[in-house]
Amino acid sequence: MRCTGCPPARHGRRRFATKWIKQSSVSDKYRPAAYEDSISVSLPSRYTIYSKKLSTEYAVSNRCTLDTKTGVSYAFVERPSSYTNGIKWAELGVTGKTSNKNTVYEKISSSYVHTYGKVTVTPSLNSSGTVSFSLSNTSYAWTIASSVSANF
Repeated sequence: MRCTGCPPARHGRRRFATKWIKQSSVSDKYRPAAYEDSISVSLPSRYTIYSKKLSTEYAVSNRCTLDTKTGVSYAFVERPSSYTNGIKWAELGVTGKTSNKNTVYEKISSSYVHTYGKVTVTPSLNSSGTVSFSLSNTSYAWTIASSVSANF
């Protein structure tokens, strides 16, 4: 998974994205499974998300599960039971706008939850302004997170 921040554009707008790329594996623990995964992006507090888009290859039933001023999360089924192949990649892109155009050292965070069994994933915005996930059953899921800290 990677988390990126693009250089500033005019009018204080910046595009940020996180991308998950599947790896080949013989186990549902690591490959696409017929359960709902989640992906998120969190921006610094001076930004307001004004556009967002989840792009995937082969995933179905995607839905926005959290939509706040600075964080967004989507859930989607990686591999419907009717498909032989599963998802190849998922990318969540957001555009943030700020009136403060000064360059500031800040952090952008992203996370991904992979499920390979029945798990309820509940996203929320924690006290630091980052999207976090609560899982009902950690025996059938794992989470990975990444962040980029830079002058934005």
